[in-house]
Amino acid sequence: MSNTMHAAARILIVEDEFAVAMELEDRLENLGYDVVGHELRGREAIQRAEETEPDLVLMDIRLDGRMDGIDAAQQIRTKLHVPVVFVTAYSDDETLERAKETAPFGYVIKPFEERELYASIEVALSTHALERRVARYRDDLRQILDGLNEGTAMTQSDGKLTFVSRSASHMLGKPPSALTDRDWTSALPFPDDTLAVLKRRMSNDSQTVVPVTIEHDDDTQVRLEVSVRRDPRDDSRHIFTFADVTDVHEMRRMLDEKTEFNDIVGKSEPMQQVFQEIRSVASVDATVLIHGETGTGKELVSRAIHDASSRHDGPFIPVNCAAMSKDLAASQLFGHRKGAFTGAVDDHEGYFEAADGGTLFLDEIGDVPLEVQRQLLRVLEERKITRLGETTSRPVDVRIIAATHRDLLEEVDAGNFRQDLLYRIRIARVELPPLRARRSDIPLLVRTFLRRGRATMGKDVERLSDDAMRHLLDYEWPGNVRELRNAVESALIRASGPTLEKEDLPPEIKHDGRISSTRSEPESEAERVRAALEQTNGNRTEAAQLLGISRATLYRRLDEYGIE
Repeated sequence: MSNTMHAAARILIVEDEFAVAMELEDRLENLGYDVVGHELRGREAIQRAEETEPDLVLMDIRLDGRMDGIDAAQQIRTKLHVPVVFVTAYSDDETLERAKETAPFGYVIKPFEERELYASIEVALSTHALERRVARYRDDLRQILDGLNEGTAMTQSDGKLTFVSRSASHMLGKPPSALTDRDWTSALPFPDDTLAVLKRRMSNDSQTVVPVTIEHDDDTQVRLEVSVRRDPRDDSRHIFTFADVTDVHEMRRMLDEKTEFNDIVGKSEPMQQVFQEIRSVASVDATVLIHGETGTGKELVSRAIHDASSRHDGPFIPVNCAAMSKDLAASQLFGHRKGAFTGAVDDHEGYFEAADGGTLFLDEIGDVPLEVQRQLLRVLEERKITRLGETTSRPVDVRIIAATHRDLLEEVDAGNFRQDLLYRIRIARVELPPLRARRSDIPLLVRTFLRRGRATMGKDVERLSDDAMRHLLDYEWPGNVRELRNAVESALIRASGPTLEKEDLPPEIKHDGRISSTRSEPESEAERVRAALEQTNGNRTEAAQLLGISRATLYRRLDEYGIE
């Protein structure tokens, strides 16, 4: 009898009776199989199986020594995906039940016939080959599902999730192990009303999508569109699909905005103070002076004040005073009449009239020429403007929000700014902290800029490596939030994977030396600690690693700075 189906199949024999083992070897070789060896004990069999990696193991259930064939088969099956066929003279129920635990591929009862032996081996090899093909198809399907932008999850008939694709796990913000083998109503992090809608979709086979917003552990919000349908192979099972539409909503929001700026981001104590000041000054109609370094977001704050004020339905007119022509500053602010000066070919409405009923934001007010400062003071006091070339004044209802990065008291002492104007514009004040004084906001800001970058650049970058974040936390940020935004956008252009690495950062940041505690201000060092905790979601061991210090040192600084 020749073996045509598996002519080269390699078989390991495990039999403690030498004569039986030799008989098996002879019969198997006559059938065309390749016997890679035979062992008398279980431990030697495991070692030989690892060395030879046979296609099949013929295993006697009763073996000499402490380990019987069932235990040996279990260990071999754990280490190698190889079929095991038991050869035994014992076929009692207890032995068979134990043997079933190893998922054997067959039994040959002693004494055996050659045809019976051949049939058992061929069935085992064919079944194993079929299982491998099915497993390969399953892996291929999993790879396909994991590679899709859409997430997929499947339930069995009792409602428990049996499969969650990698993309679905990422969208839901939970590892597959936290989702599978649980009822879908408790596993999916959806509000009760969304779960109720999905249950109704299951019962009426509706294919419409259900929108839902969920919040991940890092405080980022994700917008999903969820659909559910019956498994075509079994009506009692269901298939969920998830589509991440966060970037679509972000794009819509950005396109709908009348400004390029987004909401102010910040959880740090300095920014919480700024938010309180914004609320306070927005509730009154006084002039406001915003002071802060370049890039700290002075125009963004002025817009927030306007939007929160009673003038929010009126116009918001931003003016960069540093960019105004010295000779034409008065005309740009107050307007002019046709023929008032060379080039004045038409009547012109100035910024004050354009902002009537709303807010006029005068950025870098310290650069306004002295002569224009005098006119500006009169407008603030009289609430009237006079266009150049005219003698009749026009009433205007405008709130002034001014901003500067200069020390205006020093400018007054230097004769560059009118003292009476300074007193008039700083009735209410907002002081913006530099980014280096609010480092704990850097992880939040970076996540915001990454989300915007995904929407505008189409770059699928989701996170920063710890090394990249460490450099961002250590950098001095002379350009503040604007510089951080530009740095992230620049790094996004260079990034080639889902993680933004240190090598993607601009050279001045990735080559900048670490800030030593000897030259860091206490407030700055405390903010670095808060930022590390923010980046690591409060994990103190990881935060210490991010800061490059020991856990003991971190605990001392937490105590020193009063950080919970």
